[in-house]
Amino acid sequence: MSRLGKIDGRVGAIRVTQGVMGMKLFRWHTGIGRHGCK
Repeated sequence: MSRLGKIDGRVGAIRVTQGVMGMKLFRWHTGIGRHGCK
């Protein structure tokens, strides 16, 4: 049980970090589209 719990926690953390990075990249790309290439 403890091993599965640790694995689930790691997967959850990875998914959260990927989601945050995805949002930042999405905002960054939309920002470039608005302001043009810098």
